[in-house]
Amino acid sequence: MKKYLFIILLFLISIGFSQQEYDHNDLIEMDSGLWTEKFSDVSITGKVFGYFGEIEPYKKVYMGHVKNGKEDLPILIKPGLFIIEFYQNYLGKIKGSYCPMYPSCSEYGKIAIIKNGYVGILQTFDRLHRCSHDLENYEIIIFNNEIKYLDKPD
Repeated sequence: MKKYLFIILLFLISIGFSQQEYDHNDLIEMDSGLWTEKFSDVSITGKVFGYFGEIEPYKKVYMGHVKNGKEDLPILIKPGLFIIEFYQNYLGKIKGSYCPMYPSCSEYGKIAIIKNGYVGILQTFDRLHRCSHDLENYEIIIFNNEIKYLDKPD
């Protein structure tokens, strides 16, 4: 009897850890702000992956987690995103934008944190430290009729 209970317990645990996986190209945001699969009205729960690369096989990259149609981030990451969004919406408009990098440091931080979680916070601090230093090491691009230095978040 104990053997069967153990097997049932393992089965229930494995169901809890299994997550539906979604390709980000197959998802759309509804008017309500919830995410769903194309041609569906049902909100989704699971892991979202993107496929990147120029030749096959494409690299599968974890992009985030969606719970009941909403993007779900760890609780300790949300304050970092709040600070960046506050800076972009309020302080950045007062201060003005003169960042020589593309994307800007705040946008870089937002992308890195959403994409890489806690590691993204470290990447943001690294980017802030590198901003405007050793610009000859970066690719030069023209963005909005301005010369910018390309530094994409990994």
